[in-house]
Amino acid sequence: MREHPLATVITTDDTGFPYIAHLPLHLEVDTSGKPSMLLGHCARGNPLRDYLKQRPLALVSFMGPHAYLSPSVYTDKQRVPTWSYVAVQARVAATVFSDDDLFALFLKFLYTILSHRIFFLKFANKHFTPGNDV
Repeated sequence: MREHPLATVITTDDTGFPYIAHLPLHLEVDTSGKPSMLLGHCARGNPLRDYLKQRPLALVSFMGPHAYLSPSVYTDKQRVPTWSYVAVQARVAATVFSDDDLFALFLKFLYTILSHRIFFLKFANKHFTPGNDV
């Protein structure tokens, strides 16, 4: 969740149809190191905001590293091709904040948390050339 913070948030719209949005979320832990909450930002114009206000229960999914595995990577030749992946899902109860002062403070906090990732990605992309290992 920390290494791959872009989450898929799944809830339902007003008709009960699944509604999916993608948001960067930050995992907060309590003093004992256990996960305590996910923090994120949703634009006011995003329907997700109103859906979560009306129905706060949602499913959040994080997709981690993934790769195709050919049968040739196994010594046992009876294997079939597969896709290896790491994923985490969490059932959440969302709280939507609308207080402008609290919102501004939260955005500063979120920017501080994610800014090192943004810098790294910009740096990595600037120096990436196709065909080289990353």
